[in-house]
This record gives sequence, C-alpha cells and structure tokens, in this order.
Amino acid sequence: MTTNVLLAGLVLAGGTLLAACASTEHAEQTLTLSQVPGPVRATIEREGAGGKLEEIESEVKDGKTVYSADIAVGGQTYDIEIAADGSIISKELETD
Repeated sequence: MTTNVLLAGLVLAGGTLLAACASTEHAEQTLTLSQVPGPVRATIEREGAGGKLEEIESEVKDGKTVYSADIAVGGQTYDIEIAADGSIISKELETD
C-alpha cells in the first residue's frame, strides 16, 4: 500500500514537472536590440537597413532559442525568424 502511494506521488510529481517544462518551452519574451546575441543583432540590422524595427521576441523551440523580429521596410512589414547563430530560419511578409 505504501509503495503504491509513493509510486502515485512520483508519477504525479513527474507529470507536473513535465507540464511545467512544456509550458516554458514556447513562452515568448519581448526583447530590445541590445538584449539579443551579436549574430542575431547583426542579422536584424542587415535585414532592417533603411526600415524600422517594430518588435523582437525570443522563444525556445525544440530546446533552442529562436528570435523573431518584426521589421517594416519600404511600406511592408516582415516577420523574420532568426537562429542564435544569426542565420535566417524564415522570412515572411505580414499581411493584416
């Protein structure tokens, strides 16, 4: 009986821990340009040359931090996903 109660407690605790990890996996955080790594900053500055940086966010996907920048250039706004090494993962034109 004591073993079953202990086992049930461990399963419950493990499930709670797993749920907590999963919920922080995709939590977005708003950042400033000075808060992102140098390679990410360089990519944002290059892609946004002559435009306006509207927002930067970071989130963890598959255990890796990914940065998303909204940049308005030439009357159009782009959502650019950038890896921590500064490489572009995706670049999409935002349509509202």
